[in-house]
Amino acid sequence: MKIRIKFKAWSFIVTMACFIFYYSISSFMKFGVQQDMLADVTLVLMTFFLLKSFFQYPIQSLALVSLLLALTNEVAQFIQYLSLIELHQSPLAWAIMGNHYQLVELLAYLLGYLILIFGGYLQTQYRLWRRYKTGS
Repeated sequence: MKIRIKFKAWSFIVTMACFIFYYSISSFMKFGVQQDMLADVTLVLMTFFLLKSFFQYPIQSLALVSLLLALTNEVAQFIQYLSLIELHQSPLAWAIMGNHYQLVELLAYLLGYLILIFGGYLQTQYRLWRRYKTGS
């Protein structure tokens, strides 16, 4: 299997927009569980668009990788991975990995994945409609 790498600026711009949105949600807005869910959904979208910036694979594959990365991070929080590798005193490690496990985050990651799959479905339907409309 050949790895298909090609930089796409548009996807990278969307990644940066997701990052700014994620940072502003995490830093400036305080509205409880809804804030955490919105940030986690945005995290899955940001990961997807970052992967899409460099790799040319189907939307379903990249969305699944994004979901698996998010779930891996959540499992690491659950087993307190930073304590196991003795990085529990590092503020940078806490910022990257997160510091607490919540079940609602798993639902937020799944919601982000479903948004990506639904977006891929809409994109496919639009392409089919456009092809039908032009008659080719």
